[in-house]
Amino acid sequence: MVAKLDTGGFEVSMTEYDAVIVGGGMGGLVAGSLLARSGLKIAVFEKSGALGGRAWSRKSGDKIMEGGTHILPCADRGEMAKVLCFLGIDVNIIPFEELLIYHQGKLQSDRKLISSNEAQKEVNRIKAEILTMSFEQTEALDNVTFKDWINERVKLDETMAYFTARALVFSTINDISELSAGELLRRMKKWIETGIHSGIVEQGLVSIYEAISSSIENDGGMVRTKTRVNEIVIKDEKVKGVKLKSADGEKLIESKVVISNPPVWEIFKLISEDNFPSWFVSMADHLRKNSLYHVIGLGGVMKKPLYEGHKYVSVIDSPINHIGFQLAHPTNFSSAYAPSEGKHIISGGSTSDKEFSESKIESIKEGFSEDIQTIFSDYDWKKNCERFMAVSMPNVILDGVHRKPHLVWKNKPDVRAPKILGLYFVGDTVRSTGAGMEAPFSSAFRCVNRIISDWKVLK
Repeated sequence: MVAKLDTGGFEVSMTEYDAVIVGGGMGGLVAGSLLARSGLKIAVFEKSGALGGRAWSRKSGDKIMEGGTHILPCADRGEMAKVLCFLGIDVNIIPFEELLIYHQGKLQSDRKLISSNEAQKEVNRIKAEILTMSFEQTEALDNVTFKDWINERVKLDETMAYFTARALVFSTINDISELSAGELLRRMKKWIETGIHSGIVEQGLVSIYEAISSSIENDGGMVRTKTRVNEIVIKDEKVKGVKLKSADGEKLIESKVVISNPPVWEIFKLISEDNFPSWFVSMADHLRKNSLYHVIGLGGVMKKPLYEGHKYVSVIDSPINHIGFQLAHPTNFSSAYAPSEGKHIISGGSTSDKEFSESKIESIKEGFSEDIQTIFSDYDWKKNCERFMAVSMPNVILDGVHRKPHLVWKNKPDVRAPKILGLYFVGDTVRSTGAGMEAPFSSAFRCVNRIISDWKVLK
């Protein structure tokens, strides 16, 4: 059967696929590419006009625009690099040279912070312990705070600052008493194993989205934007396909497997809650209520950079606002991020799981520029800063579920849905590990392995 569906200007020339992926975020694209490479017929439907989901990244001519600073854990030695290598995709991921830490009124390299023999010994001892930890040992610490774990091992203030600064970057949470020790230790182990903190994609995340989309289509699959899935069709507790919104109403696309990429609690917009056990509905709702951040982002256009080199800044306690925040210069990694020739941008911000009052928000926004001027005291801010702004974004899902105790790993739904044969999930709101971009990759690997394992039953 061949049907031509009106999906925002695109055609869907088949009505049957092995697997349909709802949502073209990073998890959905990775899962789709791996399944397509395995020989399955894949269709990816993204309701918006662009791929990438919450990790917003676009091209404008030869320039890159991104919604925030998108970093890939372990850079060219991380999980994303492994996927790209497997697919034969060449994308340059530039690793951080070092982390700059602002602590007790001083900005310095993480290496200089622990330059004393005593500090080096303490850091090396803790790193060695992390490196030898099994997954099961970290799992036992999922509901313990990182503050409690690290406090038992640290005597020196500089050692605490060293691990705190990294914890803030890995987690996007500014309080180590709110962080799951188990989840953070798994992330830190990978950093110690590879010797690389993170990195930035030279041509933006959009270059990865485009390359993976092309890989799916080269392997016989299909990727369509501006294509909304209205319903996942279930019959006798089995997936039968999806209904797409079209000019004529709805069209059925048959499929043995459906993978849902949006936050897990959004599945109830496509399938009635009655199809799921009550514990699953409660778990999804609990995660939804605990996944909203209040983000105050900052950005600026500069005549010259605040600092040189491939570095990232972690501020533990800022001098004016007295909050933690992060800062990066994407233009130090690639001129493609520059809005125009010779300009430099800064990007960063602070996050909280608590609501700020209006007066506090305005105070923080005004204080950010003073914070930066104080931290980079040798920089002529008035002369070189052409534009600076801070934006309050309440109630946003930044990069998945908060990495708090009782909200990580097995506290999240698994990638295979309960009760419904053929329904799977990917993304950072289901069972996965890692920070930022790492979580969708982790869930995609688990999802693909489950589908391959289940394939005889699914057929």
